[in-house]
Amino acid sequence: MAEVASLTRDLNDSNTQAMALYIAALVGNLERDPVEVERVASDLVELSTIQSFAHWLALGTVLHGWAYCALGHIDCQLQMMSSKKRKS
Repeated sequence: MAEVASLTRDLNDSNTQAMALYIAALVGNLERDPVEVERVASDLVELSTIQSFAHWLALGTVLHGWAYCALGHIDCQLQMMSSKKRKS
C-alpha cells in the first residue's frame, strides 16, 4: 500500500491520483491497518481539498475517521464531527 501511495505522487492527473489514494486506503481498511489508512487518507483529504474533489474528499474523510477511531481516538473524532456539523 505504501508503494501505491508513493507512486501516485508521480501521476500528472489529480483525479487518478485521488482514485489511487482511495484504493490504497480502502485496501488498508480491509487489512485492518489503521496507521496506514490514516496516513493515506490524510493525503487523499489534503489533495481533495486543494483540487475541490467533493466525492474523493467525502470518501477520504470516512476512511480517515475509521482509522482515527480504530486507533482509539473516538472522543476526539466525535468532537471534530460535532464542530464541523455546527459550522454547516
